[in-house]
Amino acid sequence: MADKRVVTGIDDEGKSYVLAIDELPTDGMAVLWTYEPSSIDDLIAQVSEDEVATSVEPTPGVTTWVRAELPPGPPSGAGTPGIDENGFHTTRTLDVINLLSGRLTLLLDRDEVDLSPGDVVVQQATRHAWRNDGPEPAVIIVAMHRPTV
Repeated sequence: MADKRVVTGIDDEGKSYVLAIDELPTDGMAVLWTYEPSSIDDLIAQVSEDEVATSVEPTPGVTTWVRAELPPGPPSGAGTPGIDENGFHTTRTLDVINLLSGRLTLLLDRDEVDLSPGDVVVQQATRHAWRNDGPEPAVIIVAMHRPTV
């Protein structure tokens, strides 16, 4: 199966869901996402201050590039401000995530998507969690951009 790009969004009821899933080209160059400040600014403005995982988001105007290893097992956020016991959290960011190794499931309010190495997720200030049902850790690279809204 070819690599895919998953784009998340927020519906009219404020719930996160899969906006689009596209197959990426298997050769040559693929544009993963084009950043449009006005579209993400509107979504970020809808995020309630009391539901933000400030411990994992960059400060306004900053882009952070992170490598993270997610162990097998159910998601958890116990003890981390802004992350609930099921691992769900929201950041006021545009995130581009690339799964390098392992398997992950992206959990949203309305959808779940199984991810394989090479898959890319574009999150637009959406509430989400990650679940690793595989036997090994999953490794992701995440670029998180927080505009100055």
